[in-house]
This record gives sequence, C-alpha cells and structure tokens, in this order.
Amino acid sequence: MGALCEAVLGRADLATDARFATNPARVAHDEELTGLIELALAGRSSAEVERRLDTAGVANARMRTMAEFAAHPQLAARGRWADVGTPRGEVTALLPPVDVPGRRPRLDPVSDLGEHSAAIRAELGLPEDR
Repeated sequence: MGALCEAVLGRADLATDARFATNPARVAHDEELTGLIELALAGRSSAEVERRLDTAGVANARMRTMAEFAAHPQLAARGRWADVGTPRGEVTALLPPVDVPGRRPRLDPVSDLGEHSAAIRAELGLPEDR
C-alpha cells in the first residue's frame, strides 16, 4: 500500500490514513478512496501510470481492446489459437481457457445454415421441410 500511495499517487499520507488501513476500511470508504485515486491520476497518461506502477513494484495490468487482446503475444506463445473450418473458409479461433491434461479441445467445423435441419426434423419425427 505504501508504494502505491507514495510512488504512484504521490500521496504517502494515504498509507497511514485509518480510513484506508485495512481492506474492510477501504471498502467502507470506497467512494472517497476512488475519488482520491482519480484525482491523483488525473492528467497522467496510461503509459505514465503503468510505468509508475511497474517502478513501484505494484502488480497491474492494462485494460485492452478486443483487437489488443487478440494480438497479445502470449496467446500465440501458448498455442491458444486454432484454425476452424466454416462454410466460407477457415477462421482462426481462440481455444477454451481451460486445458485438460492429455486432451486437445475439439473444434469441429462450423455448420452451414440448415445443414442439419433434415436430420433433426427426422429425429424429432417432424415432416420434411417444405
């Protein structure tokens, strides 16, 4: 807490403020604390805040857009992408987030619209599609 208050927020006094000394106290004073943090960071770029957090040794992660998330190098490094067939050609899909040892997730080709309609109708005992 001290590193965040002093090196990142420039408010060393907050580290000893009784309103924020414990997690329950911070939760009880969340609105006030959020306002103080926003005030301390106002006018700073996200790159500057990230640099301050890293320098202070405060764990952090930047919120990313969907495009930034998809381009993150760790997804490729960890083999999280797979090609999946579709009626209009192959697309790249993200694998499910959980790995089961010894099993690769099954990513079957995407069905075309109506591809299985006749079989489903037959299985349900419905008349053929008109």
